[in-house]
Amino acid sequence: MTSKLHVAITIILATATIATGALAVAAYSRVRSLSGALASSQADLSSVNGQLERADSTIAGANDTISTQEALLATDESGVATLEAENTTLHRDLAESRSEASSASARLNRLLCDPQYTMDYTSILAASSRLMGYVDGLESVAYVSGTLRNTLWDNADSKVHVIRYIGSDGNPYSMQFLVYFDEFGWEPSTFYIDGQCWLDAP
Repeated sequence: MTSKLHVAITIILATATIATGALAVAAYSRVRSLSGALASSQADLSSVNGQLERADSTIAGANDTISTQEALLATDESGVATLEAENTTLHRDLAESRSEASSASARLNRLLCDPQYTMDYTSILAASSRLMGYVDGLESVAYVSGTLRNTLWDNADSKVHVIRYIGSDGNPYSMQFLVYFDEFGWEPSTFYIDGQCWLDAP
């Protein structure tokens, strides 16, 4: 009886040992499997971290580019504002210049005889002859009766020309013209003294 009990106990212990060994083997295998999975997960995590670092670097570069572009845009906007201000100033100056030119033109037109008359400045006699022709062609003039010249400056061709004529009413009259020649910085021109206008403007 004792021998059978001993055998049974031995069998039980052997079975338990085998089961324990199987469990140990299974546990070791499970641990190795988990270790492999953990290593793979760590590798994946490391890869993801690397990708995140590269993404952060890309984002940082993009932010730098955006900052640069914003700075350039601000500079461009400032330049555009400056150009717009200059353009406004130029338009205002142009309008003022046109207004001044219009006023000057109006003043000049008031000083111009109507119509203008082309003179001959090749000589004193040529100028006098042209003035006689001008006066003789006026409707209120019957004919030119004579001419004389008054000297204003010594040794100068520029003189006052007095054209005498008989009017259509039969009465004697005269017209005075100051004829400037190309001397002393003057431009050849003729001023009608009685009418206070330029017969032939400089």
